[in-house]
Amino acid sequence: MQHWEIAKLAAHVAEEKKAKDIVVLDLEGVTSVVDLFLICTSTSSIHARAIADEICEKLKEAGVGSIKRE
Repeated sequence: MQHWEIAKLAAHVAEEKKAKDIVVLDLEGVTSVVDLFLICTSTSSIHARAIADEICEKLKEAGVGSIKRE
């Protein structure tokens, strides 16, 4: 799975979990640490955790290996 496909899946999952203001930043060539960065808004810390947990779960189901979250 290519990095844009992963970002698209993650953004779709975030949208399904009612995240707002979803943005994918393309940082390829800007930093060696990360290619893409997904940012979204939640209504609470519990909501943010639920969004992150669901994204991680769906990416694991899709066979994506290394998942980092903050």
